[in-house]
Amino acid sequence: MGVAALRSPCSALNRLPGRQARVAALLAVIVVLSLLDLLLTLIHVTEIGLIEDNPVARMVLATGGPRLLIAAKLASVGFCTGVLFWARRRAFAELAALFGAVVLIWLTVRWGSYMRVFADVSASMEELEHHGQGAWVTLAEVPGK
Repeated sequence: MGVAALRSPCSALNRLPGRQARVAALLAVIVVLSLLDLLLTLIHVTEIGLIEDNPVARMVLATGGPRLLIAAKLASVGFCTGVLFWARRRAFAELAALFGAVVLIWLTVRWGSYMRVFADVSASMEELEHHGQGAWVTLAEVPGK
């Protein structure tokens, strides 16, 4: 192992051809999946309801509603992809873009799972409503008991 290989953990990546194209492709994946995440979030938060796991998104929704969420999502994704596109010739940009794409692929898979479960719950609720055998009720915690 030569000294050159020890200089940077990304040195092997620096020698790979086509980095700019790979980074651009990964950034395209990030943008498309981020827009899909935004669309699904907006549909669920405005039409259906959901439990938002992202504390930043919760704060933005509580503060400014869907419009502020759209602006914040577009600004954050635009800024991050812009920085990585600007640095697309560097190994760290490729690694960061790859990480971002993997996270968004994972998130998209989670959305798919969530929607399958939600479809089952919705079908069950429709069936109960159709047969008229009761109403949807919840038990809330009563203060002092």
